[in-house]
Amino acid sequence: MKTTLDIVDAINTRLQAVSSLSTLSGKIYKYQRPVDSDLEDLVINCLPITNEQLQRAVANVNCYVPDTVVTVNGKENRVPNLTRLKAIAAIVMPALTDWISGSFTCDVQQQLLVPDSESNFHYLNIRLQFYVSNI
Repeated sequence: MKTTLDIVDAINTRLQAVSSLSTLSGKIYKYQRPVDSDLEDLVINCLPITNEQLQRAVANVNCYVPDTVVTVNGKENRVPNLTRLKAIAAIVMPALTDWISGSFTCDVQQQLLVPDSESNFHYLNIRLQFYVSNI
């Protein structure tokens, strides 16, 4: 039987092996991003896993990117840095799509751009579906 910790470790190992992620200004974190980070960070977490012969779980990879400032009518507005978000997605998505390793299978279920209400960041949430065979 696998745990959510095993899934997060597997995702972390997979992403750490992607050499082009070295272009991130930040780091890859498990479960929680440092409160004071103002860098491009990836955060991996996992929702509950079933306890069956075919275990199922949903995991998330959140790709944080600082907003850019746009001036409109003399006022500064913070907007998502879509160029950088797209570049990071182009690196992360192929590493997580159609991924089969040992006893589990993973695929991208959905993705969504989310504003971080506590900071001047937006993040791309990549939601992954995991199936783990315990046969």
